Amino acid sequence: MPESNERWSPAHDAALEHAWGEYRVWAATARRQKADLFAWRLRVLLLTVIGAVLGTLSYQLEHQGDDDRFWDVSVPTLGILAGITVGLATYFSREIISPGRERHWVRARSVAEALKSETFRFRTGIPPFHEPGAPETLLKRVDAIEEPARDVQRVALEGTGRRERLPAGPLSMDAYIAERVDDQIERFYIPRARQHETMLRRGRSITLFLGGAAVVLGVVGVTGWTTGWVAALGTLVAAVGAYLHGGRYQYLIVSYQTTAAQLQTLNARWG
Repeated sequence: MPESNERWSPAHDAALEHAWGEYRVWAATARRQKADLFAWRLRVLLLTVIGAVLGTLSYQLEHQGDDDRFWDVSVPTLGILAGITVGLATYFSREIISPGRERHWVRARSVAEALKSETFRFRTGIPPFHEPGAPETLLKRVDAIEEPARDVQRVALEGTGRRERLPAGPLSMDAYIAERVDDQIERFYIPRARQHETMLRRGRSITLFLGGAAVVLGVVGVTGWTTGWVAALGTLVAAVGAYLHGGRYQYLIVSYQTTAAQLQTLNARWG
């Protein structure tokens, strides 16, 4: 909640609105980058699954099917489709899910968080925002924070989007704790950690199930009919594992939990 303070002026409001607008732009950019990246990872996973199943089915029908003409036509078709899906998965992994794209997402998120932090420091009036030229200082710091990410394509936001949840006026320390620290703990870090824990747990359950199925098929298929499917299941386990690793779920869980714990300790120390 804003406090009344004689140091605050219309210039402060203008600088705060600009900085907050830039934060909103970079936050929207980071969300877009992350959503696109995770969507393409999921598409690649699905293409890999489909390719593995079609390839195995094609092999199985070719070597163990009957002489029905339907299978004679279907086998090469399945093989072609398997090749197409695996080829697309490889192409998308190389061209779209690239390290550069992930770096853009991380940089956009870093810029957004840095700008948001600056707006709160500006409102509390802590150094370097305790001098009369604080509005100009904030504008210069915004430019400095954005400079390393000039090559990242930003999302365009209109005036209302830039002003969404725009804070107003200076902050006391108690208000800072409520608006910044408590809000980050309860509405961001803890919920995000739980969300990623759920995703990681589901992914590991899937890989355990597929791995167990591969073991069972390998044991019961003494005649060799399950060989292709065991290999396919191994491919699926690797694909799901790569998806989980690419999503950095374990890293994000630890990061969110650690940051939440640090903020809770800081909150207790201030309290």
